[in-house]
Amino acid sequence: MTVLEYSRAQGPSLTIESSRGILFAWRSLSYIVPWVPRNSRQIARDWNAKQDGEGFVARFRVDAVFAARYPVQTVGGSVHKELWVPAAELSEFNKHIVGAIEIVAEFRS
Repeated sequence: MTVLEYSRAQGPSLTIESSRGILFAWRSLSYIVPWVPRNSRQIARDWNAKQDGEGFVARFRVDAVFAARYPVQTVGGSVHKELWVPAAELSEFNKHIVGAIEIVAEFRS
């Protein structure tokens, strides 16, 4: 199986259970970012922490064949690319996470 590495920058409105490999989103759409540490850190620090008081970067791996079903969107600048995963499909997305979810950065305003 081929896996791709992704990250998720988020504020306190998204819960991560890294030991169980589960992402829970409270919004209608979850934005999953291909692993580019600089971009994820920028989003967590400059957007999430400033707006929500704190921001986190989670790194995880997903089955590449499964991830291919979600469109890659460019948002903000050309370096900001995201998979748009509907929140209703996160349960299925969670089943295709390979290994643990790891919190690699935390930011507070």
